[in-house]
Amino acid sequence: MRCSFAVAPRLLWSDDPEMLSCHARRALATLLLVPSAAQAPAVPFAAAQQDLAAVIRAELARCELPALSIAVVDGGRTLWSAGFGKDPCSGVDVSGATPYRVASISKLFTATAIMRLVERGALDLDADVAKLAPGVRPRGFVEQPISLRGLLSHTAGIVREPSIGHYFDLTPPPLAEVVAGLHETELVAAPGTLFKYSNAGVTWAGQALAVKLRRPFTDVVTSEVLQPSGLEHATFLGNERDDVVQGPMWTYDGRAIPTPRVDLGLGPAANLCASMDDLVRFAQSWFLGEHRQPHALLTEASLRQMFTPTPNFPRIGVGFFLDRLDGHLLVGHDGAYYGVASRVSALPELGIAVAVAVPVDFASGPVDRVAERALRWALAARRGERLPASRTPRPLGAALARQLAGTYARRLDEREWSSERVEILAWGEHAWLRPRAGVWQRLEQLDAQPDAQPDDPPDAGQLWVADRMTDNQPVPFRAGALELGGQRLEPVPVPPEPCPAHLQPWLGEYGWDHDVLLVLERDGQLAVLIEWVAEYPLLPVDAAAGRFRLDPNSGMYRGEQVTFSRDAEGKVTGVRVGAVDFPRRALLGVDGGAFRIAPRQPLERLRELAAQARAPQPPPGARTFDLVELREAVPGIRYDIRYAGTDNFLGAQVYDAAEAKLQRPAAEALARVQAKLAARGYGLLVHDAFRPWRVTKIFWDATPDAQRHFVANPERGSRHNRGCAIDLTLCDLPTGAPVEMPSLYDEFTPRAYPLYPGGTSRQRWHRELLRAAMEAEGFAVYEHEWWHFDYRDWAAYPVR
Repeated sequence: MRCSFAVAPRLLWSDDPEMLSCHARRALATLLLVPSAAQAPAVPFAAAQQDLAAVIRAELARCELPALSIAVVDGGRTLWSAGFGKDPCSGVDVSGATPYRVASISKLFTATAIMRLVERGALDLDADVAKLAPGVRPRGFVEQPISLRGLLSHTAGIVREPSIGHYFDLTPPPLAEVVAGLHETELVAAPGTLFKYSNAGVTWAGQALAVKLRRPFTDVVTSEVLQPSGLEHATFLGNERDDVVQGPMWTYDGRAIPTPRVDLGLGPAANLCASMDDLVRFAQSWFLGEHRQPHALLTEASLRQMFTPTPNFPRIGVGFFLDRLDGHLLVGHDGAYYGVASRVSALPELGIAVAVAVPVDFASGPVDRVAERALRWALAARRGERLPASRTPRPLGAALARQLAGTYARRLDEREWSSERVEILAWGEHAWLRPRAGVWQRLEQLDAQPDAQPDDPPDAGQLWVADRMTDNQPVPFRAGALELGGQRLEPVPVPPEPCPAHLQPWLGEYGWDHDVLLVLERDGQLAVLIEWVAEYPLLPVDAAAGRFRLDPNSGMYRGEQVTFSRDAEGKVTGVRVGAVDFPRRALLGVDGGAFRIAPRQPLERLRELAAQARAPQPPPGARTFDLVELREAVPGIRYDIRYAGTDNFLGAQVYDAAEAKLQRPAAEALARVQAKLAARGYGLLVHDAFRPWRVTKIFWDATPDAQRHFVANPERGSRHNRGCAIDLTLCDLPTGAPVEMPSLYDEFTPRAYPLYPGGTSRQRWHRELLRAAMEAEGFAVYEHEWWHFDYRDWAAYPVR
């Protein structure tokens, strides 16, 4: 379901097989050792297990994965079946027999069931599928038939998701109704002219199969594929099981999203639950020639037909994604569901297969790397050889990450840059490259080659990407500039232009708690961040009227229409992407430019409780307070002390005076920040600094549980209580007017997170400018609030 996409290069295949990583394929081909014929492994696979275990543990640590399951087969033998880590929900150890929701790998089972009927003469791959399920035909290009072959190869021009029962629909209708809804959709392109990955299309193919046999699809696929394959524990009815592994979803800004546990309306395309042992057994049924297995489901002729590239689309067959590995055929599919990523890969002419899964969504990078390494080892073992040690990426380090951070664009002349820009965001030891389209990529460095000599120079200017979502990929960085797509991109020192007024109404959040769609602005153009991590620019059709489309050449939703809707009063109510309607989301507590909470108790009662309580005792050896008023220590600094008035999240005054004090070392550091920003035309505007402990107690007791990560627990005390934390923003130096940021101050919503990807380019640029200036002088941003910064010595002071 959530499937891979073109902008994150994949080692084996992606949902855009025309955009594979040639670099990765060349690297794999160079190191692959290919046997001339099947034979028993000459090198005990224990050597492979030791190496693979080390690779897996390294991936678990680097990519922050809770678990991984793997199975490898050679011919009819299971070489390895293992698990690492625990189910993040149950805490049970995983293994090769642990079931996962393997999502789009379902498509291979649906295609196999259809091919079994084709072999029996009951179905024709090239007949018009509308005749198999009467009453269903998307609008457009009516003179051209839609075939089962087109649906299974994603070349029928069908939208990615149906209008009901789609990937985001947690209460789907029956399969027949999901497919019937396609009648109200429009084709994205003429059949046979565009590779367009489509869950809806494969779902239609599965329903056509069910209609032909007059039985429910789940019964058909069970009798035609699962049972004959000997997959006694695999099922398309995952809701009937309680042992299926899933983890929480994740976002760039650090949230963990609770994972839905549902059978989707896209059953033929998405609902399979299976273990890695199940998947490699199924993959054995694809083996050809001397490697054919007794439980093969199709004739060799049918398999070769499925492995034959679709005309004009060489990387896709009938259901299978295709590649060449050192001249040999490589087939398979990946799967991505809420909280899960998986892959099954096979070399059918060589009789080797691997399956890998992790309980983390969009984690195709480690899944690919482990699967590739396992295939290499299985082949090497046949020849009695061992693989060389793999190189391990490592973090950049905070200093280099901060050095790289910034906005980059192609320089047009001395003062102008192109409007198409990319960003590098520093975060701790890491840096993220945010491209114009696709997924963010975590920049790292590679260790030296294992056989490198001590005096060998490092790879100058070479950064590396091998993260959760992206497989091995170099990122050249030389002389302070990125080299991407054949272009030299240099740092841009000036802020982006303001967001055009005609785009502002469409900005915001759409969808549901389990899957939020962000509409944001980048350099004068709208973009959508869909399924939490995939970002695509919108091409205007009639921007003022809210009509756009996605790029027809790349992406998960390529070529689909994007249309915003308004109510009778002109209020934006939602956006349709393809055939899916995403409702506009309200920002809880944000109304009329102010944020408020509903206190858990009346404020007077909270004041009484705070007055009766006592602050934590100071630790031994704590430093003596030396608070200084910032107006005296930081020339030109401005105040907007919110808690001295009513413009705050409580809507009440809690300070007697508009003061702002910090410990002297922090105040001196802040003065250096102010001086550096002044050279760029900005100043600092302070909202809060030292905060008495009793106020922290009031804030905590007032705040609902779901929002308490925005306030400090008084049992430990706040860094504000130590005089080493400050809340502030940027202001225009001449006027003192605050600059616009992605959220309000003290707004307890995800928009407040320092890496929140929404808003406008100018807002995000200002947020990064503030953070960079503060971090350069020893401050660290709080992970949930872009305005809150802690000075490095905060732990040395007592709570007061």
